[in-house]
Amino acid sequence: MPLRILSYDGAAYRNQLNQKCKIKRYPVITLVLYFGDGEWNKPKNLLGCLDIPENLKPYVNDYKINLFEICRLTDEQISKFRSDFKIVADYFAKRKRVPGYHGTKDTIRHVDEFFKLMKVLTNDNKFESIYNENISNAKGGVNMCDFLDTVEARGKAAGRSEGKIEGKIEGKAEIIQELLKAGKMTVEQIADMLRLPVEKVKELAEMVLVTA
Repeated sequence: MPLRILSYDGAAYRNQLNQKCKIKRYPVITLVLYFGDGEWNKPKNLLGCLDIPENLKPYVNDYKINLFEICRLTDEQISKFRSDFKIVADYFAKRKRVPGYHGTKDTIRHVDEFFKLMKVLTNDNKFESIYNENISNAKGGVNMCDFLDTVEARGKAAGRSEGKIEGKIEGKAEIIQELLKAGKMTVEQIADMLRLPVEKVKELAEMVLVTA
């Protein structure tokens, strides 16, 4: 990263140098925003990227990067942001270290851009899908708290649905096992009665049932 930033900044200064008109030179400031959960463990300066003999180090100009680890920002630092980035920073800084985190109630001003950014930063499609289904046409302010509540509600609904499916499967398995135990029907006859493939009936016949 120090090598990349050095090349970016150098290109910007080269562009100023190539200006035909005489202008006042301006400083180039590059910020590196790190959203990873783990602590940054790569070099933060040019010398850290190079294998330099000690006797040559005094002659090599160093170049440091301005690195901000978003997940390690304090509440005081986050409170200083005035744009939607405050909500982004709050989410990354607290989502794992604050039990029961439900986001902030600060209104998101650039909703479409915000959720597209969150999808990219988290590599999680739920930001796009829930935005398209529940938020894109919503009236009134949108905030992170409402979004995370929607995520939680969707998760609970999915859990209930999976529970019902598992219950139906266990019910069929119990019927199949009882019929086979009684010895009154063959696997093929049971498959025909339940309208299931023979292989599925065999699978359910061997299923281990959990009893309370």
